[in-house]
Amino acid sequence: MSDGAGAAASAPPIIISDSIRQQIYTNYVCFLTEACRVFRLPLSCVEYSQQELALAIDEAEIDVQAMQARRSRTHGISPGKIAGVLAFRLSRFKIVHFKEAAWTNSHFHLVQELAATLLVRKLFMPC
Repeated sequence: MSDGAGAAASAPPIIISDSIRQQIYTNYVCFLTEACRVFRLPLSCVEYSQQELALAIDEAEIDVQAMQARRSRTHGISPGKIAGVLAFRLSRFKIVHFKEAAWTNSHFHLVQELAATLLVRKLFMPC
């Protein structure tokens, strides 16, 4: 086997495709807006970081690759596991930032988690 073939075989598989990444980047703001509406939080009180969003997706990719490496080839990873990892990472990174005016809303801390849940539901359970 040549060196090039060995390197290609050892490269980790891409779980979160460019298409899925683009859907996440495109839809995140929509679901952040929806989460703000649910909790009656004005959009003027919220900012988000595309850099943190990208980092969360990258970290989810690493997590899924690690899970895949621990499983045999006959036991793959279910879409539910991937959805859970993505929801976790989108909830834990500091993607959403709140202005001081948001602090009076007793539910402001739940906005990012709801946005993540709505996004993952859209990706894995389309209507």
